[in-house]
Amino acid sequence: MDFEKLTTRSKELLQDVINLAAANRNQYITPLHMLKAMLDGKDEVILNLLLKAGGSITQIRDRLETEFAKLPKVEGSSVQSLMNQDFTNMIMEAEKLADKSGDKFVTVERILQAMAMTAGNSASEILTSCGVNAVKLNQAINDYRKGRIADSASSEYNFDELTTYTIDITQKAREGKLDPV
Repeated sequence: MDFEKLTTRSKELLQDVINLAAANRNQYITPLHMLKAMLDGKDEVILNLLLKAGGSITQIRDRLETEFAKLPKVEGSSVQSLMNQDFTNMIMEAEKLADKSGDKFVTVERILQAMAMTAGNSASEILTSCGVNAVKLNQAINDYRKGRIADSASSEYNFDELTTYTIDITQKAREGKLDPV
């Protein structure tokens, strides 16, 4: 597992996961932590990919909260969380998916895809039971990326330039957020 192959957004997400595990006083970092960090971060890309893959965000959040509450907590003054085997396997699978798709770096959406595809972990079971289909998720990722590859650590920021650097005034008008002319 080469952390240097993670994009900037993936590294930020991994830091959120580590902080979440420490704040929750969990000894082991699991794919549940990753899924919770993805949903708590309110990353529109992740939420849209889950919706396009057939998932229900509300159901995923509800099931996630139930499973997350079951994770064992450690008592003591200092908690150092370690990555469990499922988490490590998920990151390694994401690395394989990135290589297979021609990416030089592992993006957040490839981590989500690996999470959905890696059988045996709680996060994968939640996604599957809430309607997220791995095949549809792959299709949604391909539609989002439009053939672009992650060839730099910051390439994720370039996938969706239009929404990043522009304002959709039609959507603002629909929402009633434009001043009348």
